[in-house]
Amino acid sequence: MTGHEAPNWLAPRSPAESTGLVDSEPSNNLIAASIFQAPYSHAAETLAAIAGEPYMFDPTLRARLRELQTPVLGLWGESDRAMSVGYGRAFAAAIPGAELELIAEAGHLPQLEQPSETFLQIHAFLALI
Repeated sequence: MTGHEAPNWLAPRSPAESTGLVDSEPSNNLIAASIFQAPYSHAAETLAAIAGEPYMFDPTLRARLRELQTPVLGLWGESDRAMSVGYGRAFAAAIPGAELELIAEAGHLPQLEQPSETFLQIHAFLALI
């Protein structure tokens, strides 16, 4: 990047290229690190107010997810570089009865990158509940 471009959070050319920008350790969170660097540094206070500090880390989330009693379908881009598939699996494992479907050839925005497959998965899930 030249310093003025936003990170590419969409699908790479192939799943093998997916490296995941977000680490399980909040201190290693590359998305947060990129936001706190110029030219995004002016947004640091706003981001902290909205997403918390450390960035998007909520130690109570897993326990709260276990309390859900609603059918949940997680749809995850197979090549998501912003939030790796491991995050999707962790969310699904934390929610009782949740299902996780991976959307092929999609990154962080499967509803935009593969809308037909995304909505087919949603339709199939809704038909079962």
